[in-house]
Parts: sequence; structure tokens; C-alpha cells
Amino acid sequence: MIAKLARAAAALVLTAAPAFTAMAQGAFPNRQLTIVAPTGPGSVPDTLPRLLGEKLKLRWGQNVIIENKPGATGNIAAEFVYRAAPDGYTLLSAFPGPVAINQHLFSKLNFDPVGLVPITVATTAPNVLAVNPKVKAGTLAELIAEAKADPQKFTYASPGVGGTPHLAMEMLKVAAGINARHVSYSKGLTAAILDVVGGSVDIVFGNLTDVLPQVQGNNLRALAVGSKARLEELPGVPAVIETFPGFLNDAFYGFVAPPGTPAEIVKQLNAAFVAALREPDITARLKALGLTVVANSPEEAGAFIRAESQRWRDIIVKAGIKGP
Repeated sequence: MIAKLARAAAALVLTAAPAFTAMAQGAFPNRQLTIVAPTGPGSVPDTLPRLLGEKLKLRWGQNVIIENKPGATGNIAAEFVYRAAPDGYTLLSAFPGPVAINQHLFSKLNFDPVGLVPITVATTAPNVLAVNPKVKAGTLAELIAEAKADPQKFTYASPGVGGTPHLAMEMLKVAAGINARHVSYSKGLTAAILDVVGGSVDIVFGNLTDVLPQVQGNNLRALAVGSKARLEELPGVPAVIETFPGFLNDAFYGFVAPPGTPAEIVKQLNAAFVAALREPDITARLKALGLTVVANSPEEAGAFIRAESQRWRDIIVKAGIKGP
């Protein structure tokens, strides 16, 4: 009898073993995750996942590494993630370019932005119009007047065609009827801002996170913001919309996965990112960087990105902007 029970127990264990093994193998995540940043170190798409990485590691017990793949307005990183295995272990730290703008600018992309699977829109940030202190203009109106008096006078910096800093300035040029020569920086917004600080370029219309420290350090002078209203961080700086109704230029940052990533994995990723974003210390640190936490669902993120894509398309058409 005992021998019979032992054989039965052994048979049960052998039968159950594959199921237990499958469960262990299927647990997510059970190894290191990689978040690809489409920009260089120090930018928002790089800083944001680094801030969240430790929280995700504590939640999952797995390392989260950030891999920088800058270039082509985010297309290089987006294509890399697009072609990665759809298992949730390779994600893109997204900003408007590769997921909402570039399909309206580039004649050909080696990936389909619509196929990338939204996880969450993490944060938003407005763009700020700032100038080197040597520029005489102390207000937006004065800058416009100077630019009209001498159409060849000003240059402006951006990380490349199609980024929100580029589109923000092109929007302003159309709205105000002025000219400024574009100087593109393939190494990113940080490099662009540093050259404006150094005085080799006059103007930048960059995101609050990157511009604010330079304004606070008196290295740049803020003339206007691209948000719907004035900002708490720059209360004395008017919004462009006060002069040009309908003007809105801000950026969003979030996370997307390769096409075909299972819904259950996307759900788990969303839960982890949202929980990390809503932790008080993270929210406070992001606010200090000029970022507003959104932390929405995958469905909400998808709807948001589609709406942004249409908005940017309208801007590109109106301004007559051509891709590289």
C-alpha cells in the first residue's frame, strides 16, 4: 500500500512538474529589463527611466538598465525597439518625435510608429522660449520687433528637424511673421542649449526641464512659455498664447513596447510604471524638473498619442515644414 501511494505521489509530481516549470518560466519579469533612451545622457527621455529604474528594481527584483541610442530624431532607438522581441524586456523611453511626429515628416521610416504598444504617458512638460542674455529683447514683443527689423539677425538651436523645440520655433515664426535660421544639434537638446548659453546661437525654444536651470542661473533669459497658461516655475513669464491665440507647444514623455507585446505583460508594465510615478518622492523630483506626472492607462496613452499625432500633423502642414 505504501509503495503504491509512493508511486502515485511520484507520478503526480512528474505530471505537475512541467506546469510548475512553465509557470516559473512565464513569470514576468524574471530577468533584466532594458529601456532604450532615444537621446543622450541628461535629457528627459534618459533621466526619467533612470529615476524610475530603482523603483522598478525594488518592485520586480530585476535590474533595469538604460541604453542610449540617440540620433535621427529618435528614429534609431524606435526602430531598435520596434524590432525587439515582444516580451516586455526591451522598451522605448518615448517622446513625441518617434511616436507622434516623425511619420508626418520623413518620407520613409524603417518602423511603424502606430505598431508600437503604449504602456503609459508618464509626464508632460511645456517648452520655453529663451535667449542668450546678449540679446537685447527683454520680451516676446521686443524679440519679434528686432526680428522684423533685421530678418537675418537671429539663429535658433534645436536637436533636429521635427523635435518639439524645432516645431515650437517654426510655429512662432509663422504666427509672428518673422525669420530665424535653424541650427540643428544631432547630439541633443543639451548640446543645443549649451551653445545658446555660450552665445554662438541666439534662441532656443526647449522643454522646461532643460531650460529652467539655465534661466535660474541667469545663463538664459526666458521670454515666453508654450503652455496654455503661465507656469508656477516662471510666474512672471507670459504664455505665447496671450499674444497668439491657439498657440500651444509642449512635450510628453512615456514608455512603449514592441508590436505584439502581450496585453497581460503591458498591463503589468503599466501597473509598475504608474505605481513608481505616483510615489511621493518621485512625483516631487519630477516636479522639480518641471515635469507634470500623467501616469495613465495603456488605453488612455494610446488615445493621447493618437490625438497628439494629429495635432502635430496639423502644425507641420500649417508651417510647411519639410523633413530631412
